[in-house]
Amino acid sequence: MYQLPKSQIRKTGRQNNNANSPQYPTAFSMICPHCSELTTFTSSAPTNTSARAFAGMATCPACSGVVSVFTMHTPKDSSVVFVYPSPAARTSISDEAITDIAAVDRAYHSAVKAYNVGLWDACLTSCRKTLEGIVKTQGNSTGKTLFQQLRDFFSSQDLAEPLVHLTDTIREGGNLGAHFDMDREPDQDLARMMLDLIDFFLEYIYLLPKQSQALEARLKSLDAEDEIAG
Repeated sequence: MYQLPKSQIRKTGRQNNNANSPQYPTAFSMICPHCSELTTFTSSAPTNTSARAFAGMATCPACSGVVSVFTMHTPKDSSVVFVYPSPAARTSISDEAITDIAAVDRAYHSAVKAYNVGLWDACLTSCRKTLEGIVKTQGNSTGKTLFQQLRDFFSSQDLAEPLVHLTDTIREGGNLGAHFDMDREPDQDLARMMLDLIDFFLEYIYLLPKQSQALEARLKSLDAEDEIAG
């Protein structure tokens, strides 16, 4: 069950249009758990009500999927809204620290959070910031543009050409999110593609070596067990 932030509630109503009754959401924005589109759900008047709790349904305009909406009120007349099933939120590639560099991890998690609330510009910009953080921590980047940093990074790394193109694409997409452009507007598809690429790059640079080391250690332990058993 997902607690709906107040910032995502677009409109509210009152039971029987009674000004003295508690409010419930009639429209709210959320990534649909059925079709994964960021849309504005519309809800009808609650069918199950009590003095301080409302239960109703809301419909996605993109796929007609239905979610249950529960509104509970406190004595101070503030409300807490829950939705079920939970939205199709983007998750990070790991619940633990990914890079061992707090600033890079923060930039990456900011990109994921921005995506989940539909802030496409912020998502693209945070993806670019994550990429910049990765290359800056890999060598001397003083006074250099991100483009120059990427060229230096790959000239000192044994990486294939597709990865060079991948990071260039993230950099260019981040520029689109960070600067005003009347002709090109970031959207959900672009933000999702950017996050897919940054996920891959983080996994390649940071998680894959750790997994490889863990496998190597496990294989060595098995060899040692065989020698003891022999």
